Amino acid sequence: MPQVPYKPVPSVTPKEGGPGPIGVRTPQIGPEAWGYNVGAALSHAGTVEEGVGTEMFNRAEAFQQLDNANEASMAAADFDKAAAQADYNLKLNEGKNAVDAYKTYDQTLEDARQRIRGRLTNQDAQRLYDNQTKTMAGRAYWAGANYASGQHKVYTDATDKAEEAMAARAVRIDPKNENVLKETLSNLEKTIRTQYADKGMSEDFVNEKVFEAKSTVTAGALTDLAKVNPTTAKTMLQGMGDKLTPGDRDRTMDFILDKQRHILPQQLYGAYYRGDYITLGQKKIPIERAGNAVGGLESSNNYSLEGIMTKHGRALGRYQVMEEFLPDFLKQAGMKPMTKQEFLADHAAQDQLFNTVFQKYQDQYGSFNEAMSHWFTGGSIAAARAKGAHDGHGTTIDKYLAMGNANLAKQASLPELEGDIQEAGKRLVSEGEDPLFPQFLRAGVEKEYAHQKQIMVAEAAANRGTVLDALAKPQADGSLIRSKDDLFRDPEVQKAYQHLDTKDKLAIEGHIIQNINNGYAITDEKMGRYHQLLDLTRTPQGQEELAKTNLIDEKLPWPLYNKLMTQQKAIIKQQGDDHLTHALTVIHQTLPDAPKDKAGSKAAHDRWTQFNGEVQDAIMDWTQSHDGKRPNDKEVQDIGRMLLRKQVGTWWEEHIGSGGPRTYMLPPTQKWLDEAKRTPQLQNATNDQLQRAYTRTILKRMQEGKEIERD
Repeated sequence: MPQVPYKPVPSVTPKEGGPGPIGVRTPQIGPEAWGYNVGAALSHAGTVEEGVGTEMFNRAEAFQQLDNANEASMAAADFDKAAAQADYNLKLNEGKNAVDAYKTYDQTLEDARQRIRGRLTNQDAQRLYDNQTKTMAGRAYWAGANYASGQHKVYTDATDKAEEAMAARAVRIDPKNENVLKETLSNLEKTIRTQYADKGMSEDFVNEKVFEAKSTVTAGALTDLAKVNPTTAKTMLQGMGDKLTPGDRDRTMDFILDKQRHILPQQLYGAYYRGDYITLGQKKIPIERAGNAVGGLESSNNYSLEGIMTKHGRALGRYQVMEEFLPDFLKQAGMKPMTKQEFLADHAAQDQLFNTVFQKYQDQYGSFNEAMSHWFTGGSIAAARAKGAHDGHGTTIDKYLAMGNANLAKQASLPELEGDIQEAGKRLVSEGEDPLFPQFLRAGVEKEYAHQKQIMVAEAAANRGTVLDALAKPQADGSLIRSKDDLFRDPEVQKAYQHLDTKDKLAIEGHIIQNINNGYAITDEKMGRYHQLLDLTRTPQGQEELAKTNLIDEKLPWPLYNKLMTQQKAIIKQQGDDHLTHALTVIHQTLPDAPKDKAGSKAAHDRWTQFNGEVQDAIMDWTQSHDGKRPNDKEVQDIGRMLLRKQVGTWWEEHIGSGGPRTYMLPPTQKWLDEAKRTPQLQNATNDQLQRAYTRTILKRMQEGKEIERD
């Protein structure tokens, strides 16, 4: 690596005398030039000082304006926050509260603006602040007014609806009371007009509001009324149609029509069962049915009953024959004289007396109703009404007729009941008004009839259970009941016994004999039968069998009977299905020849309706002839096949044609029609009812293996 030689001792010798003089070149300036420049400078100094002052002032003013703008902007931002808070506070309110809050909203904004303005240090800042915040305040005022007006509309609409709702509730309490409706509508109109009185609305606008509100309430009242009485609702709608909007009127009419189809059949059926219609009794009635009707209303068919004491003595027995008139009635019936005690003890004598005398009344006065009036008052219906006749309980002739006809309805066959109800339906709903109503009425009557039969079965089972409970329950001394006197110590048991049919009453008497013979002892045989019946509850088929088993005939000891009766009651209660509907389903699904309801074909629909009705008749007849047992699916199919079988009546039909008409379409023979005209139940029957009655007749002959007659 190269090395630089280092010598610590200098090798250069310094020179004497220093570096020599320094040369400076300057211009030649005279004294006068110096004076001139100084004067010029001094003379210009004032001008420069004046310019500097102006600049400093301008700059100071600019700084102040900048401070003012900044201060105003900061204050405007504070006002924006205050306006936002005021807007928030306003919108915490709704409806009328928002309207009321807006009354102080603008003042709140102005107070906030002025308060913040007062904090500014000078007028220029305040002027800038005003320029900014007045625009902001205007927007805030508009937003608040817009919100308040919207809430005012909400409040007004809600108030209208609330008034309508209050009015609707008022009329709903009693929808058929026209006076309540009129008063409610009047009050509603006054309220609405008061609401709009100071709001500057036009008269046409207010009138429209009133009309719409009254229409809504009226439609609601008619809708509520239609749920319980569609006929009255329809009549009221026809009288006030111009008081509803077209939409309310159409919707209300549709609703009434629907309820008319589905509720009116139930109501008509119920009216017959209550005795509101007495048309069933306007003809002669077979004496056995007449006896059940009169005996039922007079004494609940209690042969031992004695009535209250009157001026004619006491009313006696099942038909409540007055003591004073007993000798005369016995004479009319061609019977020997009897004492009161003998008459009460002789059930057959009571029936003979009534049958003879009452039938004579029917023949003489032409109808069950007139016969009832003579039995009750000794004179005609018109005479009884004229003199206000009544018995010791206050029962008038009209009440008596109603109770009698109600009992007739409970015994009437479906065709008889349906015929009368159809006539009543025609008076309420014309064919032109609703052509489909007769079909709905028929279906409704058939449904109610089946339901009432189910109820009657359940009631009969309950009555049997009440009596059996008393028979099987030990008395205070531990013994079982051994006489009717013991049995009837409980009025409820006596009442239940009186509602039993003859077969059940005979069975009860057999139980009393068994009690006397101690036939309720718990034995191996009784226990075996008990377990056999109890096992029926394990399957649906077994439950069906147990429900139809008359436990009276089993003569089981009380603890065993009680358990079975509890099971039976539960099963009967659960049997709510419509067996007829199930049967029709079975037939239509398994028998291809069953008629179909083709859309658009009236002929097909009529055949389908006729066939279904005759299936229902056939199943009811089958059930009645089998002690209440309903047909199973195979038996239902057999019924359907019989109704669909072609009836060959001529050589042509048998050998050349495709067969004769099917059973359900076979027209009645003239001979049968002549006989039907002499039958009270069919004297006023329609063609459809005659056809169904004839089909029932020939189907019964087929089931009995008999030949069918043809014209």
